[in-house]
Amino acid sequence: MKNIFSLVIAGFLIALSPSMPAATVAYWKFDEIESDSSPAALGESDMNLVRRGSGEVTASGEVAADPVPAPDKTSGFKGSPQKNSGSALIAPASDSSNSYMETASSEPLKLNGTQWTFEGWLRPAGNTMPVDFGQIIFSTRDHPQLGGVTLKLDPPAKPGAALSLGFLVTMNRDATDNLAIYAKSKPLIRMGEWNHFAVTWDDKRGKGNPPKARIYIDGTEAGEAEAAPEFSTTAADDSSNRNIRIGGRRVGSDNTFDGNLDEFRISDQILPPEKLLPGAKEKP
Repeated sequence: MKNIFSLVIAGFLIALSPSMPAATVAYWKFDEIESDSSPAALGESDMNLVRRGSGEVTASGEVAADPVPAPDKTSGFKGSPQKNSGSALIAPASDSSNSYMETASSEPLKLNGTQWTFEGWLRPAGNTMPVDFGQIIFSTRDHPQLGGVTLKLDPPAKPGAALSLGFLVTMNRDATDNLAIYAKSKPLIRMGEWNHFAVTWDDKRGKGNPPKARIYIDGTEAGEAEAAPEFSTTAADDSSNRNIRIGGRRVGSDNTFDGNLDEFRISDQILPPEKLLPGAKEKP
């Protein structure tokens, strides 16, 4: 009887205990790029970004509006969180090659049984407009036939119109179109201005509930999509890149992002709008 009572009390205490706070697992300030690499402010060496391709990937003086404090209270945070001194400038390559940065690991963006938030600031330059597939912000898919995730800037509905973000999740080369997840945002991205974005992924919704993705722009929900019951996150993980590529991919120079990127963060839980990077709800 005593053992049963102890189990009941333990279960009650567990039920009352708060959920673990979201931790920042990767964070990039983009304040410096030296020797073809940009260090991760948080996330150890596997999250350091290495420059690839022959296009322009440099540190720029264009800065997102507000100084960004430390993303969380993680003791391993390295850098100067109060000094937001620059951003990464990515421009399409002038030849057939591509320009992008990549990490050594894509572990923080795994899909099976995970939750995460990827957020940051982007400023489309407008020198090269998105066409066809669009301009890549981040991706774990280096080829259209691979599984994984891609956040991209979609072509405008008409010249001069605001732009939308598209978040695509695919299984593998054998996946049919109805098994891909595609969330498209409202056209809220302003050319030549800083825009905050966030993408959330949720594969912990409980039995019978398929994974769901949401897009936020400037702290406001702007689009969502849910997977078909047959969608396999395991298959998507198995066929994805082992890297996170930022600003482009090896296949398709037309897909290079044209503009500035700043303050990218990956958290290991779904962050509500009020927990996104400071200033997300305020236009720079």
